[in-house]
Amino acid sequence: MPIYEYRCSRCGQEFQKLVYGQTAVACPSCQSPEVRRTLSIFGIRGGSAPVASEGAGGTCCGAGGCGCH
Repeated sequence: MPIYEYRCSRCGQEFQKLVYGQTAVACPSCQSPEVRRTLSIFGIRGGSAPVASEGAGGTCCGAGGCGCH
């Protein structure tokens, strides 16, 4: 159940929403269903501090704490 970031096409409000399956999403400010999911990064925990994911080309945790090394 991921948390997605959205932007309302009507009023421009940016917000996050926990989404279950194909749940319809509406803007919390103006209630418009005209929302767009935006690109966002996700964080993973590696070692003692959260680290942003760098995708396929980078290191996943830097310190090896997540077991990827």
